[in-house]
Amino acid sequence: MSGIYTVKSDVYSFGVVMLELLTGRKPLDSSRERSEQSLVRWATPQLHDIDLLAKMVDPAMDGLYPAKSLSRFADIIAICVQVHPSCCIWASLNCYNHVIAFK
Repeated sequence: MSGIYTVKSDVYSFGVVMLELLTGRKPLDSSRERSEQSLVRWATPQLHDIDLLAKMVDPAMDGLYPAKSLSRFADIIAICVQVHPSCCIWASLNCYNHVIAFK
């Protein structure tokens, strides 16, 4: 963490906000088990498994969304929260393109 805002940090933050909306959880929660304290670290492995994905959705949203939309939303999140620096430009462009095309 450099403390400098960049396109990459903006895209990552956007992904974290989307993850908060999806799960109803805080980005960091010290009241949870250690393996679940970081929302991004906990959620990222589950974003591409439709069964696990459905279980991590905020209970307040239960049944209020089509499964296809949930999957596409998760795909956008996964692109935005990538941590590979070499993917920065690709991730930012791809993330915004997915958001624009989201239907």
